[in-house]
Amino acid sequence: MYIYLARNVDYYPFETICLLKVTRLPTFTRYLYRMSEKMQVWSYQIKFICFALWVSVFVVWLTSAVYMMIRILHDSTLALRRIKNFPMLMSTVRVVRACMVVGVTDLFNASKFLMAFEVVTIMIGNVLQIVILAKVMHIFQKRSTSRNKYNNLLEEISEYMKYKELPSTLKDKVFRYIEFKFQKHIIKEEDILNTLSSILKQDILTHRCQKMVERVAFFKGLPTQVLLRIVTKLRSEIFLPNDVIVLAGYAGYAMYFIYSGTVAVYTNNGKEICHLEDGSHFGEIALVINEPRVATVIAVRACELFKLSRKDFQEAIEPFPDLNKRIRLSALSRLENTLQMMSTDERQVHIDTEVETDETTTDAFSL
Repeated sequence: MYIYLARNVDYYPFETICLLKVTRLPTFTRYLYRMSEKMQVWSYQIKFICFALWVSVFVVWLTSAVYMMIRILHDSTLALRRIKNFPMLMSTVRVVRACMVVGVTDLFNASKFLMAFEVVTIMIGNVLQIVILAKVMHIFQKRSTSRNKYNNLLEEISEYMKYKELPSTLKDKVFRYIEFKFQKHIIKEEDILNTLSSILKQDILTHRCQKMVERVAFFKGLPTQVLLRIVTKLRSEIFLPNDVIVLAGYAGYAMYFIYSGTVAVYTNNGKEICHLEDGSHFGEIALVINEPRVATVIAVRACELFKLSRKDFQEAIEPFPDLNKRIRLSALSRLENTLQMMSTDERQVHIDTEVETDETTTDAFSL
């Protein structure tokens, strides 16, 4: 945006052409919106900044118009001297006073043309004040709508738990779940998705989950059509810290993709094997083999997982019977390797335990 600060009285008609550079403001606002998308900045902040810029440009234009009127109509040496010393400042003060409807008594000492001009400016100022007030209220109302819904939901849940006389530990867990799920803003995701076409919903799910699905070993090489069918079957679930997601020894019927969060994997004996984080997966063997779980998975911190059930997976690959057979063979091989690895770990744990026992016995005899 170019701000007009001319001081030469002789060339003001040509200098005012520079004001046309403010037409670049729409391009600037588009860049602001693109930058906000990249930086994931709150959109209403950008709207407020853009609106403030447009109001500033409007004031600059009015100021320039008043400045030109003063230069054209004021012939006195005193007026010209004031203009030369404070060219834009005097005009800006005049415009702001007119827009804010203050200093109207100055109109009686002005020329008829300036009087008419300032009356129009006062009317425009009244309209501008209404527009500014309405825009600011709209921006902050939009901002607070989702937060108000969130607060109302918390109040309803609090009343429900109070009525049911739930213990404080369970109340805290419910509140932590709600806070993690909604992030203090209520967004009706299901309603939004229901308004979209099936193709758009599929595109959104694909954008969120396709990379996680492609990381699964026996999903690699599957046709794109099959991967898309699998992605559309995923369902989101949330787990809080210390929640047991799967339990060793119990039948499994689904696999999980970690969208965000951290989980810990344990053996039957309670030994921690590893941690899995964003983008990882576990339980894929349960999609094709009806075997008990060989490990326990517990959430370390709040997690959002995508769940793929065996039933949904079988429906997704039903049109491709050859794929089902290949995936089953791959899963059997993976299960065998997993059992061998876990048995090796258990033997190592047993050996370490015996060594510790022998050392303890030796120390006892030495005493």
